[in-house]
Amino acid sequence: MATHFSGPVDSKTGYKVNGKEVINSSGNLTTGTTTEASMTTSTGYIYPVVAPNATVAAKAATANLAAADFGKNITNTGAGDAIVLTLPAAATVKGKVMRVQITVAKDVSLSPATTEKVFLGGDGVKNKDLVIAGVIGNYADIYCDGTDYLVVGYSGVVTKEA
Repeated sequence: MATHFSGPVDSKTGYKVNGKEVINSSGNLTTGTTTEASMTTSTGYIYPVVAPNATVAAKAATANLAAADFGKNITNTGAGDAIVLTLPAAATVKGKVMRVQITVAKDVSLSPATTEKVFLGGDGVKNKDLVIAGVIGNYADIYCDGTDYLVVGYSGVVTKEA
């Protein structure tokens, strides 16, 4: 269940969610340890997002990703060259999200199954890779709807094969 409020933060001093104070007496938002979060679009659709303190998993070489990699911040720490990360079957990670972040100046490609798509900017083509340019700090947040993958947020240069 999501709890929403609006207005000046300081007007909500002492505001609690599930018995935990989320706005303290200084008017600051407090969250504690966050393991998952979500964002809601203007149409009311809710997507999970990777928490800022998510577990980091380094992938230094081309590899197959597993369902266990979702919910994590995947990096290319240790990579000596560009790598390709093959996404698991979409049906196995429905409703899950991961972040892929560049920590070494090498491209990272995310490759879906031959019948699945990665959508970027509203467009998806079957079996075409998403490429995150090898600039330290670039990232893409990838959500799976159970059929395809959707880029729900990114920073830097992220492209999709034509």
